[in-house]
Amino acid sequence: MKWTMAIVVVASIVMMGEARADVYGFVEDNGTVHLATEAVDPRYTLFLKSGDATPAAPGPSTPDAALMKTRLFQRLIDHPNIARYEPMIRAASTRHGLDPQLVKAVIAVESGFEPGAVSDKGAIGLMQVLPSTGERYGVRADRKKSVDAKLADPLLNLEIGTRYLADLRRLFVNRPELALAAYNAGENAVLRYRNAIPPFPETQAYVKLVDQFHAFYSPAPATKAKTLEDRIRVTVPARRSLPGPDTTSSPASVAVPAAPAT
Repeated sequence: MKWTMAIVVVASIVMMGEARADVYGFVEDNGTVHLATEAVDPRYTLFLKSGDATPAAPGPSTPDAALMKTRLFQRLIDHPNIARYEPMIRAASTRHGLDPQLVKAVIAVESGFEPGAVSDKGAIGLMQVLPSTGERYGVRADRKKSVDAKLADPLLNLEIGTRYLADLRRLFVNRPELALAAYNAGENAVLRYRNAIPPFPETQAYVKLVDQFHAFYSPAPATKAKTLEDRIRVTVPARRSLPGPDTTSSPASVAVPAAPAT
């Protein structure tokens, strides 16, 4: 996706040279989110500073506390469309071996959970899939619908977007940050820079921001219950007892529907 969506996400012109991965943004009164790699106009304020929240491999970093308090971040994590599309996100992620929280983070940054988002480069929907990418994965126009119209369907959009992201993860094994960079700038750009995040301000900001949302959406590791051998032996006064061990619960299973027809 290019961050040049007229409605949801706006980006500055991509420049070569030393990249600054600052992210600016604001939220309209109607909840629409705008992001850019520069302050496009006075409404934009600094959202993520260059050098902050550097993505860690292989998993997400720790979410930045100050970032989490911003209105823009809160809007994207509390968007009303999250509950609507979360079952689809989980199903598509499971089919293609992806972490659903990562896919959710990509959607937050790509489209702000707006299924009707269309970029000025023609990227469509929740995961900002280009028509050429859709065709690459078998989406074909017919007498009733164009490729663009088909990709506007959230179910198909998620199917193609997750398939593409899964393929990028396999291409850049153990380098999740490169898979994200390739999703934004294209795999050829990453390969051209010898398996490094390209020095484009937009792409570097994109990788960092997705990493921050991934960190927020990912549940904290469960605390393991201590065994009797692990507990510290102490002497306590009579009629007082030690607290019992912590317990953890298992995640609920998710039903996975068949992949949608294209």
